[in-house]
Amino acid sequence: MRGWLCWPLLCLLSLACARENPPVEHAADERPAPVLARVGDSVFRRDRLEALLQETGRTLSREEISSLLMDWVESQIFAQESLNRHLGRTATEREELKRTRLKLLKGFLQESVLAESLLVEDWEMRNWMRDHSEELVLAEGRVRVLWYQATDSSLAEGLRSAVLMDTLKQEALGAEGVDHGRSGWISLERFQRETSGILEQLEPRELTPLLKRDERWVFYQLLSHQPAGQSLSLPDDEEEIRARVLEDLRLDRLAAFERRLVQGADWSMSLDSLLLPRESGQEFQP
Repeated sequence: MRGWLCWPLLCLLSLACARENPPVEHAADERPAPVLARVGDSVFRRDRLEALLQETGRTLSREEISSLLMDWVESQIFAQESLNRHLGRTATEREELKRTRLKLLKGFLQESVLAESLLVEDWEMRNWMRDHSEELVLAEGRVRVLWYQATDSSLAEGLRSAVLMDTLKQEALGAEGVDHGRSGWISLERFQRETSGILEQLEPRELTPLLKRDERWVFYQLLSHQPAGQSLSLPDDEEEIRARVLEDLRLDRLAAFERRLVQGADWSMSLDSLLLPRESGQEFQP
């Protein structure tokens, strides 16, 4: 996803860096533009980003700018690696290198640029399940429920009756004092404790009685029950299994990237904070 979006801009950035060998002189009363990223002697400032976007006529979101800068940082690291390979490094420099490397990796993690580009095929899930069969066994039982909450008993009773009769309207869920919880898994021990062991009396889609929780009234709708020792399986648990496979792939990609960074890497790098102009999700236009 990053590659096709940012590669043309990255090429222009590299050319711009190559052209800007002499240091830029600023008037006494003129402050230099904020630094977005720095790798060794290569500095990328905000005014360069603005000029680039004007030149190309592009409009980028905060996430796209961050992704573009991370691409630039990576390209600069490997461009300088060959120059710095034989340089000695003090203990202080090694510590700085460790901190900046972790900061770079954390940037990838936070922006989720590694996970977004990953797709999981069915055969990959089957292979993963075969190799991680022990991880698929539930250590404790759990139940999947829909839960509903209301601020007083009469409101909760009306909500429960509507769910029971399958006449619940969307506007009722948005009413003041009503909270419609999303479906999710809770531990069997918690469910039994909160419902006084009612699980054995419930069939799928049935409702629990009203339960008083602090200042609110709650009831659950049972969706499914998985006892301890049961293994996750397809297709019932496909979403959860796919998420686990994706997480492992993302971590593998991060580990591979870190190996590339530290493999014979006697280079110097520091990455400043991304001083971006607007809140996340808004577009940047110079």
